[in-house]
Amino acid sequence: MGIEVKSIAAKGVSISPRTKAFISQKLDAVGKRLPDLEQASLVFKLRTRPNVVEVKLTIEGGKNHLHVHGEGKTPTAAFKEAVTHARRMARQQSEKRTAQLKHYTPSTSSALTDDDEPPI
Repeated sequence: MGIEVKSIAAKGVSISPRTKAFISQKLDAVGKRLPDLEQASLVFKLRTRPNVVEVKLTIEGGKNHLHVHGEGKTPTAAFKEAVTHARRMARQQSEKRTAQLKHYTPSTSSALTDDDEPPI
């Protein structure tokens, strides 16, 4: 189950085919953690003041949405930082779901309403 790249917008930067292939590969790693994520949108922008590339990555699908940001000297470096944040967020959400499933206990209201037994 991979995440499909819906759109890549670049303002002031060019995105090479090699970078696009790298983006697809790394998004698959995020998709393994959150299987209901389906599409990703990326916006790359060159900031001239500190001369860095920033990327805003949005991954959506199902009931999960991830919005992450990354900066770097190149589009690939900026994307790597954004994916690191996305994977961390995906891991946290995955662990949270697992913990909720582990600690699920059925309702005990029926056990507490027995009139035959005296209260403890």
